[in-house]
Amino acid sequence: MAGIDDLVSSVTNPVNQLRAGVDAAKEAVAVVEDMQQVVQQVQQLNEKTIAARTAWRKKKAQVKGDYAFVDAVDEYKRVKEAEELRKELRAQVISKWGEAGWAEVEVIEARQREDLKKIYTEEGHDRAKLRQFALVYWSLSFLFVGWLWVAGYIREWSSIVFPE
Repeated sequence: MAGIDDLVSSVTNPVNQLRAGVDAAKEAVAVVEDMQQVVQQVQQLNEKTIAARTAWRKKKAQVKGDYAFVDAVDEYKRVKEAEELRKELRAQVISKWGEAGWAEVEVIEARQREDLKKIYTEEGHDRAKLRQFALVYWSLSFLFVGWLWVAGYIREWSSIVFPE
């Protein structure tokens, strides 16, 4: 009977329950901090990758003669370094949290890429398409005004507005 009484008192003892709750909360906080560190590492990796690709695009646009090959090799090294860091980070995450942790990191990465795409759009419209639309609009406007000038309408209107 003493064993059952001890078991009942340990289960119903609110202090033990509070201790267990506090321990669980501490563990949850530790896991959240670890995930935050992983997310920061992924963000740093994304920033390095973006910086490498941006530098590569700039160098691609600038032809420097004989130095183009050297620049391409340097860019390749930076991209390879970013890929190796990603593999290393993946191995660390999988060893610590398993495949589910890596899947969560990939979800976060996809969300960050979507956020980055939103930066390059304006009110949901692609800026390149907006520039293209503006070019077509101004070209058609120029043609229309040119036609009015050739047809003599603009000269006629100017004589109405500015009589001699």
